[in-house]
Amino acid sequence: MKQVPLDKFFLSVNPMLHFSDGKHNITACHYPMMSWPCSGKGSYMVFGHIHGNTDADYWPLIERSELMLNAGVDVNDFRPVTFGEMEENNLKHKAHSAAMRIIDKNRDLFESIAKLQKQFPELLEDDIDGE
Repeated sequence: MKQVPLDKFFLSVNPMLHFSDGKHNITACHYPMMSWPCSGKGSYMVFGHIHGNTDADYWPLIERSELMLNAGVDVNDFRPVTFGEMEENNLKHKAHSAAMRIIDKNRDLFESIAKLQKQFPELLEDDIDGE
């Protein structure tokens, strides 16, 4: 395999990097880490590697942490994003994952409700005003 002189294209190449953008302290690594420097003080863990995968055993830990941000293209609309956009995209991705898990765990219940709605539409009509 041909060696590529990475220093011609990047300021630095690091297995892990700690930096601040002036507003956020960030640890960046190719792989997600469950613990990182200053994680207890609001520092972010920005990672890649897992794409949009939510099936891994460690996913629930990532999903619960607002400080762990997936920088992968799968979560970020296949384009470069700002830090704020990456936060928003990750919140959406995590919310979608949680919603799909609830739907999957309750699929039988939702199917039963749908059958009841067809059989007894008058009993399940929306009555928002209480009238």
